[in-house]
Amino acid sequence: MHSNMTSDSIMTRKVRPRSSPEFKVECDLLVIDQGYSVREAAQAMGVGKSTLDKWVQKLKSERFGQFLRDALPQPRVVHPWPNKRFDGRHSR
Repeated sequence: MHSNMTSDSIMTRKVRPRSSPEFKVECDLLVIDQGYSVREAAQAMGVGKSTLDKWVQKLKSERFGQFLRDALPQPRVVHPWPNKRFDGRHSR
C-alpha cells in the first residue's frame, strides 16, 4: 500500500500549554470582580475567549454552590425514637 505521507508529517500534534489554577483564577477575577468583558480579559491575559468563558462559568458555579452551602440551613438529623436512649445494645 502506497502513502504520500512522509515520516516527518505523521502524527505531529501541537501541545497546548497547561494553565495553573492560580492563573485561571487570576483571569476569572478580571471578569467576575473587576468588570472586564470575557473578550477584554482573554486578550489581556493571552488566552482564548472560549477558554476563559469556560473558566469563568466554572468559578461562578463553584462560588454559587459555596453560597448555597453557607446560606441554607444544614439538615437536622431526627432520631426515630426521640425519648429512648440508644447505646447500641438491644433492650428487652
